[in-house]
Amino acid sequence: MNRALVVVMTCVLAVCLPVFAQPVPDYDFQWATIGDAGNPGYDGPVRTDGFPGGRGSVGYTYRMSRLEVTTGQWLEYINTFTTQSDGMAFFLDEPNRWGAQSDLSYPGPGRRYALDPSHPNPAMSPVAGLSWRDAARFCNWLHGGKSSDPASLITGAYDTTTWGPGPTPGTYTDAERHLPGARFWIPTLDEYLKAAHFDPNKNGVGVGGWWDFSNRSDVAGPLSGPPGVGESSVGTDDWRIPLGSYPQTQSAYGLLDLSGGSREWLENLREDFPITERFWDGPSVFSGDLRTGDFALSSLDRALNVGTGGPTIPSSLLGLRVASIPAPSALPILLTVWTIGRVSVRRKR
Repeated sequence: MNRALVVVMTCVLAVCLPVFAQPVPDYDFQWATIGDAGNPGYDGPVRTDGFPGGRGSVGYTYRMSRLEVTTGQWLEYINTFTTQSDGMAFFLDEPNRWGAQSDLSYPGPGRRYALDPSHPNPAMSPVAGLSWRDAARFCNWLHGGKSSDPASLITGAYDTTTWGPGPTPGTYTDAERHLPGARFWIPTLDEYLKAAHFDPNKNGVGVGGWWDFSNRSDVAGPLSGPPGVGESSVGTDDWRIPLGSYPQTQSAYGLLDLSGGSREWLENLREDFPITERFWDGPSVFSGDLRTGDFALSSLDRALNVGTGGPTIPSSLLGLRVASIPAPSALPILLTVWTIGRVSVRRKR
């Protein structure tokens, strides 16, 4: 009887634990799990101001989307709200670079967007023209289960009730970090640097180290060119190149399009600046060729090169990549319960 009970408990837990654990939805993101908690901080070349020496050490496991947010994902988000009213259509304006356009056949209310047939794979086109606050609201929407209630944009990952003008021009009262219970958020500077440049096996199996460039190179970033010719869309000036078109160019954790696509917002505030600015990283398709030298310093996809911008102004080159908590696993709990059951049976023999 006891043996049968253990079998039944095991079967029930195998079915129920995933439900009770309530794993964070994958939605249609491709996720990379960034482990190796407590990795050493960046020890490569640094700027004259000391950045990013020592940054990039993260003491927990997290997930990062392998791709930037795509046109298809942003289209689902924006149409959820802009079709509700003219006010919401004005509140959530469209990006200035993406693979969609206004749907002129839509009679209202508000505005609807549709994929642009002039793009070869419009749903996978990168998105840019987002403010940092746009990115934060998108994370709130994901956190809230993609709700159609406009209230879902107010909080969840980020508390937008803290957003406001600061005491001096160019400053804002926005809370610095995402909320403790956030399930999706804008990657922090350290999370991004680690996912893009740290390699847990660079110096041998289990011997971690830092790559200067995000394509696992200490020499130069990826060569620009169309898919099949180059290694990245950086410097091609072609926004229609779909994300994921360069699978051979990726970080040690499997992140794609770290060079090319859009620049990507990061969560952290620039602390040594008199006005409120947030970090961003990654060169876009409009950055110069990293190997020919036809570029501005800020366009290099090196660990030491990041930029900053104000949180309220959409940038024509800025999009985002999303971070998330790791998916929970029921297996450790299941094995523990199964082992306790087995011990109980043996003791009663």
